Amino acid sequence: TLEVTGSASPYTGLSTGNYASWNNNFERRTVVRFKDGMMVDSLEEARAAKIRQNAADNKRQGAALALEISRNRVGFYGFNSGANRTYGFLNDPTLPAYADVAAGAGATTFWADKTFLEITADIREMVKSLRVQSGNLIDASKVETTLAVATSAVDYLATTSDFGISVFDWINKTYSGKMRVVSAPELDAANGGENVVYLYAEKFADGSTDGGAVFAQMVPTKFQVLGVQKLDDGYRESYTNATAGVMVKRPWAIVRRSAI
Repeated sequence: TLEVTGSASPYTGLSTGNYASWNNNFERRTVVRFKDGMMVDSLEEARAAKIRQNAADNKRQGAALALEISRNRVGFYGFNSGANRTYGFLNDPTLPAYADVAAGAGATTFWADKTFLEITADIREMVKSLRVQSGNLIDASKVETTLAVATSAVDYLATTSDFGISVFDWINKTYSGKMRVVSAPELDAANGGENVVYLYAEKFADGSTDGGAVFAQMVPTKFQVLGVQKLDDGYRESYTNATAGVMVKRPWAIVRRSAI
């Protein structure tokens, strides 16, 4: 992290004025590696060929999928092995705290029980909070944002008004198509058993050299072949990946709400 410091002073003749400076620090994360592999023998390959299958390719695809699942899981939940520092989308220590959405007329916060107007009010409140905590830098109608919703709640954005307009339609029109909606099952019951929703800017150009990312998923190695061993009646392969989870780089550009 790099912080520039300094403030301008009123100009006067023969005055040296103030001097700007800068401070730096390092936020560290721990790389976690996973390993998987496959082994195929000659008889197995021959039998698989009889049903027009490739045993090695199928196993190789299975290993690749298993490694992707592990990477995705760390991306959401991090990885706890004691003193390491590997966090995810749901538990990075710099994330802002959750707040429950407001209760509707039915005295419940759940979108399943809310009307079109009540759901859109929740989204407006998140947009307002994002604007305020960013110091008016993030206008959701001008800056690309993401509304990440728990999978079991996202379809309630199809709730319509008395005029047949859905919440999805309202989002697209109100925020000029700049707000995309995504869902993930990991957001189900993510906060003490309650479904959650995030609103965050995709990136923000603030003069930094990192591209302005709000979240960064760090993947040093997506898929790597460790080695191949020839056996007397087949062969064996081993694969690995590496991830340091997800880092929150601009927590002021994130709003988190719960109990939807």
